[in-house]
Amino acid sequence: MVKVPPMISYYLLLILVFTVEIRVTVGRTCRIASLGCVIDSVCNQQCISRYNGRGGCYRPPGTYLMECLCLYPC
Repeated sequence: MVKVPPMISYYLLLILVFTVEIRVTVGRTCRIASLGCVIDSVCNQQCISRYNGRGGCYRPPGTYLMECLCLYPC
């Protein structure tokens, strides 16, 4: 039989005792935009009530139209 030094067996025991399974879920953020944003606070309230997210006025690059951009958990 192989004799294991006491320190190694102690470390192995600690690893076994403190090893746990942790379930990790990847959080994703979805986006949706609607035309006609004037005030950030109004857009934010709409996003909270509709999608349980946050939002603000946003102007996409290359356009002159303002959009209400909502970010919410998928």
